[in-house]
Amino acid sequence: MEKKHKTILTLLVLFLLGSAIYFLTYGGNRKEQTPITATSTATTTVTTFEIKTEYFSDSSSEYDALVEYPQFVGAKSGTVEERMNAQFKKESKAVYEQTATELADAASAIAGRDIIFQRKLQSDKTYINNETSVMSLVYSQYIDTGGAHGTFLYVSQSVDLKTGKKLMLSDLFKGDYESVLRKEIDKQIRSAATTCLRCDSLADELSNLNVQLPDHFLLSDQGITFLFGAYELGSYAATASGQEVFVHKDLLNEYILRAW
Repeated sequence: MEKKHKTILTLLVLFLLGSAIYFLTYGGNRKEQTPITATSTATTTVTTFEIKTEYFSDSSSEYDALVEYPQFVGAKSGTVEERMNAQFKKESKAVYEQTATELADAASAIAGRDIIFQRKLQSDKTYINNETSVMSLVYSQYIDTGGAHGTFLYVSQSVDLKTGKKLMLSDLFKGDYESVLRKEIDKQIRSAATTCLRCDSLADELSNLNVQLPDHFLLSDQGITFLFGAYELGSYAATASGQEVFVHKDLLNEYILRAW
């Protein structure tokens, strides 16, 4: 009898666990008729902050859309973190609404197609240094309007955690850093398997390569990674999945204006 009770109890626990997993995986999001804010399972724990990923999502219209953005957990009223939370959410909502407007305007041209728009936070690449008060994060953004192929690009943000100010390359470097960076990026693209530009069928693209520093970059304790979306370094066939070029701090020591 005792063994029978244990078996029943075990089955009941497994049933409740399975129900909880099903609800967390499938429940809630699909039944909403308007864009909502919900909490995803992606979190990145850092020294003194926890970044919670939230998202605007809408699959009730004629297209599927997902736009993620980070939020500092437990940000107190009036703090820089609270202002940054509001700004992250505002910017992502603007991206969401602008995309919805553009798709609506192009409705006749893309009628009947399966439309997908995603802007995902790559939480595993989020970088925070509390000593230098710097945070750097990157989104991968993809849109497919049902044509021959979709388009991929990177969107990054680096921020001063003390002020909430966005950091540009000119905030981090001084002197002739741009030419040094362009030269290094050009060298890596030509000499390493950084992109498909070195594929034999696309080798002619190298002769026309004119590297410009991208607007988007990701900081780390070792250096800086420059992020190139589709078409930024060549044809779609060569750059479809985006390209990342890492430059070590050692090459930039004499040009560093602000530590990160």
